[in-house]
Amino acid sequence: VVPEGDAMIGSGTSSLLLDQHPPHRVWYTSFLIDAEPVSNLAFSRFLNSVKDIDASVLAEWCEVGDARRADYFQLKRSFGKWKPITHTEHLPAILVSWYGANAYSLWANRRDWRYYRGDGEIPSPLQNIDINAEAPPQDWLGSFLPSEGQWEYAGRGGDSRQFPWGDEAPTIEKALFAQHRLRDSYEAASLPSAD
Repeated sequence: VVPEGDAMIGSGTSSLLLDQHPPHRVWYTSFLIDAEPVSNLAFSRFLNSVKDIDASVLAEWCEVGDARRADYFQLKRSFGKWKPITHTEHLPAILVSWYGANAYSLWANRRDWRYYRGDGEIPSPLQNIDINAEAPPQDWLGSFLPSEGQWEYAGRGGDSRQFPWGDEAPTIEKALFAQHRLRDSYEAASLPSAD
């Protein structure tokens, strides 16, 4: 639970996108956020619980249909079940779209995941599936995913520091970054990832 509070959101750095500055104060009511990223194992549990999903819906959720990226998707379907590739079980799920993340968040919160597009509609390939889950409220258009501002507030607190640890530049001890090496080839199980 992230407590309610007043947070400084945005940055004074002019090189950022227009919607990322100027810094401004925002009041947040308390909200829930997972302490850790969703793992490949957790996302495979979700996919297995929703059974046989129409290929068009699955393509909106994951990079399984994109020939360039499908080889890096860390889940494979075998004998009708999704399973993480060996040694990727606890790595963060990657190549999942906002739609896929939203469907997962609805499912994890015991809501009807068929509303994953956030527009109040159930896509036609899913309309005949019976779900034992509560639909989102009628006026609801959104998700259980944190907004960009909530993400900032949860990550760095209410003050105006640049990073969760303060304003000092990132180091490999404080943050995982620059893990991919130019011209190196990777397989799904060897992609550099925060674990």
